Order: sequence, then C-alpha cells, then structure tokens
Amino acid sequence: LQRQSDGLKSVVSSDAFGTLAGNPAELVSRLPGVEGVACDGDTRYIRMRGLSQELNTITMDSNRLADAGSAVTSRSYQFQQISSDSIERLEVVKSPTPDMDGDSIGGNVNLVSKSAFDSSPERRIRGSFGVIWRPFDPRETRAPRNYSLSYSEVFGGKIGVTVNAAYRVHNTPQDTIVQAHQQLANGVAGPAYTYSAQLVDFRNERARTGAGIKLDYKLSDNVRFYLNTTSNKIVEHENDRYTTFATGEAIATRDASGNFTGTGGIIPGYTDRFTAVRPVTSSTVNIQSRNQYKDGKTVTLQIGGVHRYKNLDLDYDAYKSDSKTNYAGQRLLDYTARGIGFTIDTRDRWEYPIVTQTDGPDITKLESFTENNYSIARNVGWDGYRGGALNLKKQFETAVPTYIKTGLRWRE
Repeated sequence: LQRQSDGLKSVVSSDAFGTLAGNPAELVSRLPGVEGVACDGDTRYIRMRGLSQELNTITMDSNRLADAGSAVTSRSYQFQQISSDSIERLEVVKSPTPDMDGDSIGGNVNLVSKSAFDSSPERRIRGSFGVIWRPFDPRETRAPRNYSLSYSEVFGGKIGVTVNAAYRVHNTPQDTIVQAHQQLANGVAGPAYTYSAQLVDFRNERARTGAGIKLDYKLSDNVRFYLNTTSNKIVEHENDRYTTFATGEAIATRDASGNFTGTGGIIPGYTDRFTAVRPVTSSTVNIQSRNQYKDGKTVTLQIGGVHRYKNLDLDYDAYKSDSKTNYAGQRLLDYTARGIGFTIDTRDRWEYPIVTQTDGPDITKLESFTENNYSIARNVGWDGYRGGALNLKKQFETAVPTYIKTGLRWRE
C-alpha cells in the first residue's frame, strides 16, 4: 500500500512495534516526519512536518473523528478517546492530495479498522492480561490491571465478524522540580541567584475502555458491504501537590550600620548553587492542592460499500461520530504565606534543590497562611460529525499508469 500510494504516505500495521497500550498516537509518533506531544504522561497530540497539531486531520476509514478534547474550542485532536484495539493499520499522508479536506495542511492520519477478511477465515480468538507494578516506588499506588480480547471469523466465505474490546489503566506518578534563575546579560559570567523553586508531586490515573464491532458481507469477489461501530471511553483522575518558594528579583541592600534595608529579597553573597532569601513581603511560599476528574466518550458508526472491478473502483459510505468530555469537578485549594525567609541549596545535586525555611511564620502551621482560595470549576464539551462520501476511480490501460478520480463528500 505504501509503494502504491500516489503521494508521500507511510503505512504501518498497528502491531508493528508491539502493544500500543491502547493509544495509537504512540505508534504514529514513531514514524518519520511525525512528532508526539506528551501531556500528563500520555501522547495527546501529534505534529506533522513541524506544523501545529491544529493543522492536521484525524480520520477513521477516511471519515473525521469527533473530539470534545478538553471541553474547549480547538481544532486539535486529542488521542485520548480512541483505542488502538479496533485498528488494523495506520496511514499517514504528509503531502495533501486533491481528495483530502482543505484543512489537512499538515497532513492526515487515517485509522483503518480491522476486518475479518484481513486475515485467514478461520475462527481467531486472542486475549491478554497484564498488570503494572512499581515495587520500589515509595508512593502509594495500586497495581492497575489491563485486559484485551479480540474475535474474528468468516462464515461461509461471505459474512465476516470482528469484535475487539479492551480495558487499560495507567498510573502516572511524577516528581517535578522547576527553578527560576537570574537572567544575565551576554558576556557576564555570574554568579546568578535562584529566586524561585517549585516542587511538584503529580499523580494521574487514566483508564481507557474501547470496543468495536465490524460486520462485512462479501457479495462477490468484487463487491463488499460493511457496518462498523466503535465506542471508546476515558476516565482520568488527577491529584497534584505544588509547593513554590519565591521572591522578587531584587537584591537586598545594607544601611550604614550594615543592616539590611529596602524590599529586596536576595541576600548578597549568593552563588550559582546557593541563594539565601530575606523574610520580606515579596518572599512567599504558595501551596496548591489540585484534584481533577475527567470522563469522556466517543462513539462512531459507519455503513458503506466497496466495488472493485478491473478498471473501475467505486466506494461510498455514510457515518456519524459523537464525542463528549465532562470535567465533573476541578477543585483547587490555594494558600499563601508571606514574609518567609528561606535558602535554596543545590550544592549536592543541582537538579534537586534543598529548600529550608530560615525565618518568618512557621509554614507547618495553618494560621501562617493568610491568602487562601478554594475554587470548583466544571467544564463540558461536545463535538459531532455527520457525513457521507462517494468516490469513483477510473483507470486506463496505458503505458504510463493513468487514472481519473472524482467524488462527492458531505460533512457537517
């Protein structure tokens, strides 16, 4: 298929690199000219030919997939509410062709669904079970289980049935350190002080459920009709802790007696690996506790037919795709204490600072935090497509392969 393509196309089987953990973007991002964009430990977007993810189109059997995304207005497709278990192969087109939608500037990824006629006709049943266990991780995380089951069979050489289902859970614990340093002018050797250090404890559990059924009826060697439906759901629970020590980018000054004066928080004598901060108003510790719950579902339905003759190809279909994303409750507890003196020390390990409070209100006591906020937000998003297509391709028996292709497409 890749050799026979008219343009620049990559065709790869869904199991070419082993198990995809349910996310087809994990495979697409390994192809030439394609870049995966990770979010919360999962490949959520893809970029093609260096262009934004908003300039690509994602289709299944050449029809657009609905995506409610993160309940915001965006053209980006998020590879969350789609499962790889019902996909036979992926086709990546990086050079737009006349039969592609006009908004496929970066390219197109077409997910081709599995068919019973793609393999031998006998009954094929395949299942898998797995568990992810982190015995040396000190954080309390359960061992999520993963299941998958597929069934394929051809009856009487005419009727093909394919059923695929899977349930996968992935736990993503992350420790993140973010430091902000003084920006020095070109040619200045330093040292540079560190005015902010943020420590993040990120925990995310993502459960993917996917199921698909495809029925094929082979009228003859040249004519086939099909009905294909998929249902994919994602449930995501995120629980994060952010602790940020910060001060203003101003160096403290001394009066005639040698005492610190002014509002500068950075104590002179700092190095590239050690900074001491005064307990001034701009010196703060901010603690955030975030709890987010997300669930989304995408359902597709397609019916069509394919006619293949010696010099004439005809295919047609009608489809619908609906998606909904629901953030049932995003809770954020934010509290701040001011006048905190502290040190940021990276002399032992530059990538992991040791932050120690040296002055100011005791940050282990709740009454030290005077600027507090608790918010709850809910977002809901919907997306849907309805459409149909008719394609006709006439080939001519000439010395140089020649054909004419035309068709109609309706989408709303």
